[in-house]
Amino acid sequence: MKTKMSVEDRDTGFLFLDTDNAPSDAVPMELTLAKGVTFDMIEDDDQVVWLATNTSIRVVRRETVDFQNSSFEKEWPIPSCTICLTTEDHDTLMNS
Repeated sequence: MKTKMSVEDRDTGFLFLDTDNAPSDAVPMELTLAKGVTFDMIEDDDQVVWLATNTSIRVVRRETVDFQNSSFEKEWPIPSCTICLTTEDHDTLMNS
């Protein structure tokens, strides 16, 4: 799924599903969900881990990631992003 991501700081990111209505600083990212991950799970850090490259995000089940032995050279864990449809969703969250 084509998305755009905007990062506020090291721990806060926003993923925009409507790429035409994302902030101008948001970068294109291809979002994929690994087998067994459903869309309703992706903001639950107890169930999933977000793995990123410079152009993609893959959401995987937490138990499939070996944090002790992975080098994370090709993709790396990032904090779960807040899902937004448009910039208005983002603005509402930032002003509340």
